[in-house]
Amino acid sequence: MKSHTFLMSIAANLRLWARALRLHQWIKNALIFVPLVLAGGVATLTDCENVLLGFVILSLTASTTYIFNDYMDIKADRVHPTKKLRPFASGELSSTAGIGAAIILILCVAALLSYMPINFIYALAAYVVLTITYSTFLKRRAIIDVLALATLFMLRIVIGMVLLPTPVSYWLLLFSFFFFLSLAFVKRYAELNDLAQAHGHKVSGRVYIITDRPFIMSAGLASTFAGCLVFVIYITNEHFSNNIYTNPQWLWAICGVLVYWLARIWFLTSRGAMNQDPILFALTDRASLAMGALTAIFIALAW
Repeated sequence: MKSHTFLMSIAANLRLWARALRLHQWIKNALIFVPLVLAGGVATLTDCENVLLGFVILSLTASTTYIFNDYMDIKADRVHPTKKLRPFASGELSSTAGIGAAIILILCVAALLSYMPINFIYALAAYVVLTITYSTFLKRRAIIDVLALATLFMLRIVIGMVLLPTPVSYWLLLFSFFFFLSLAFVKRYAELNDLAQAHGHKVSGRVYIITDRPFIMSAGLASTFAGCLVFVIYITNEHFSNNIYTNPQWLWAICGVLVYWLARIWFLTSRGAMNQDPILFALTDRASLAMGALTAIFIALAW
């Protein structure tokens, strides 16, 4: 009985730390693999190994910044309807434990960085600086906050690019910026929708108010279609002209999937059905998973 209780305690602690380190958010760092996938047959086994190690380093770094963010936002989180349940805000984990975990993660990252090229270190440093700046200052500045969020997602792709011998694709970076800018606006619109249902006026720790919803939706939809247009240019300029794929015509099918998925995300958001981060929502939404599978099939056919 004692051994069973001990194992249950260990399992509970592991789950608690998984929440504190936000391991479920590591899925966002999978963006580092996008340049590798789009490189087609140009990528080598060594490139795959470097990107995989890069993913581990980026994820450990991200967990460190999450601890920092929770430490900075602990007062605001305690009055938030859902964030008050976070391990540090709820008191399940102490600030001292968080600082200790952050130090361990930093030491692990520092050890692994010795195996990485200098450009990766520069890109990772830019990600860390922007993340900390966002947590301490930018997140409370209207418009700038969503631009920073989109840039952080774009930097994940940049980190993947610098690990490959192929040139940096500026069209891909521009597409990713508009794509994630649209999703950042989705997140803000969803927060205001939740606030409206709770008969509130302003989100705690944010600068947006209920009456900002029309503007946020307009800006988000504009970003959606700007991203789709850039994606068309990206395919035309890079994959057709450079013959990266043997059957690049299959890439055009991704355009339809992209437009449908983004339009559907905004449609659900406008109806108040988006009650979480849109990327995490996509991981549990069957239609989104189906669209992701279709995209993977089209890329495989293009190879």
